[in-house]
Amino acid sequence: MIGAEAILEILKAWNIRFFFGCPGTTEVPLLDAMINRTEPQFILCVHECTAVSAADGYSRVTGSPGVVTLHANVGLANGISHLHNASVSGAPILLINLIKSRRLLGRRGFTVAHDHQEMVKQYTKWDWQVLTEKSLVEDLERALRLTITPPKGPTYIGIPQDILEADIGDIKIEGPPKSNLYSCPSLKEIEQAAEILKKARFPLIISGAGVTQEDVLDCVVKLANKLASAVCSEHRLNFDYSSYPTEEDHFVGSFHLEAEFLQEADVVLALGCKLFIEFEPPQKPWIDPTKKIIHLNCDPKEIGHIYPVEVGLIGSVKEGVEQLLNRLDQKLKGKEDILRKREIKILEFHKAYLKRRKEYIDSFKEIEPLKVGMIVKELANLINQNTTLIADAVTSNEPIVQYLPRYNSKSFFASSSGASLGWGMGAAIGIKLGCPEREVLCVTGDGSFIFGMPALHTAMKYHVPVGFIIINNSSYAAVKAGLLRYKGKAYQKGFFPGTDISGADYTTIAKGFGVTSFKVESQKEISIISKAMGKEKEPIFVEVLTDPTDPGRIER
Repeated sequence: MIGAEAILEILKAWNIRFFFGCPGTTEVPLLDAMINRTEPQFILCVHECTAVSAADGYSRVTGSPGVVTLHANVGLANGISHLHNASVSGAPILLINLIKSRRLLGRRGFTVAHDHQEMVKQYTKWDWQVLTEKSLVEDLERALRLTITPPKGPTYIGIPQDILEADIGDIKIEGPPKSNLYSCPSLKEIEQAAEILKKARFPLIISGAGVTQEDVLDCVVKLANKLASAVCSEHRLNFDYSSYPTEEDHFVGSFHLEAEFLQEADVVLALGCKLFIEFEPPQKPWIDPTKKIIHLNCDPKEIGHIYPVEVGLIGSVKEGVEQLLNRLDQKLKGKEDILRKREIKILEFHKAYLKRRKEYIDSFKEIEPLKVGMIVKELANLINQNTTLIADAVTSNEPIVQYLPRYNSKSFFASSSGASLGWGMGAAIGIKLGCPEREVLCVTGDGSFIFGMPALHTAMKYHVPVGFIIINNSSYAAVKAGLLRYKGKAYQKGFFPGTDISGADYTTIAKGFGVTSFKVESQKEISIISKAMGKEKEPIFVEVLTDPTDPGRIER
């Protein structure tokens, strides 16, 4: 067996059904080894960013490693921006970098970097280059295992072409870990946390990415009910996963500094989230120092990173929540009246959240030029418990997050914390391949579409039925909003350099890829979105022309 065949055997043993890549000639031995094999299936992407984001999406929805192969130094460089997205959001992807033969590496060879690993070190949790034929299997399995070892995140392995071609003999594959790799929080700290929660006047749970990654939404709902605690999602700047059902009575909205429920809280229980990813230097603390913070996270680096905690719980969100439930069983006895009164207050916050959502949706009626809110309104009527929405629309992401329902852990994915444009379209392909029974919609801005456009080729080639909705405001609205915040000469003159990206007909471009495409130019045509989506077994593209003068939310 040659090295290239061993790679495919290992991926198959790890139950990886698809892997993604944009090959060059260095990949020839691997491509040749695919002949007469059906698993794993290689998904050809015509740009490396599509390949990386597709692997990212596949990993998020399956929990298995998402695998991407990148070509030499040039392909690696092209994929790094979306590797950053995966790193920040904790997506378990394995980047296999197929590099030139070992004899060329020191000879300034074609497409050879001085140090391929150095290119990715800050975006990966582990990196290695295979040095010998005999170490290939062990090294590759280590890379796979480490990517799903908490805290999850990208790993890198460089494999020289001559090792792909070499006869490595018989191989022994260990396969995926047979045990849970998460650690358990300390029982001492669990007891301290439970005691603080018992005495809390108004606890607030921030349900974060780790809740989704461990698929423990049900446990967090039980905790909220037992504790009579309000629950919010993460701040929109690091909201990448659907981590609590918005329709459940304890959900009160997204975390934000002026939220009444945050002001009310005296104890904050942060579950599997980051506190926080800041866009600008804060004018005041996001969590008042008078509030006690209990932070449960599998990554010890996150605990106390910015805000000191009263109790730090290092380990599995699932184990930590289950242990808290057990402790609170006893500690909350005799407090039923207090809990009932708190439930009334929480229900008021929940109803206020639902009212804000309805008022926003209802406020968009006969409005021209078309506003983003009309798209949100149409989506609200379209999505259901089987819909997965991928948001990559930057300035339009906020109303999507704030005013659309989310029912389960697969309802929503984004890369708000990474911010590399074009992520959503590739991610949508990986998510649909990983979870084909879901209806997958990708909402992206025109700026992001320009970066993510090559994904249309992959979607058509493999008949991946994703609905792509492009919000076209003809501008880099986030940059315009930045100029408005800056209040300099551009603000005074009403002229915003570097923001106008008008001129392209994206519907025609999508048709050029063979994708069934529609254009919405007015409010009267908005129903095209609902009529088009989910009806075909092929990708669908809808371009919606929105108000080019509307930059969205000005403040970050």
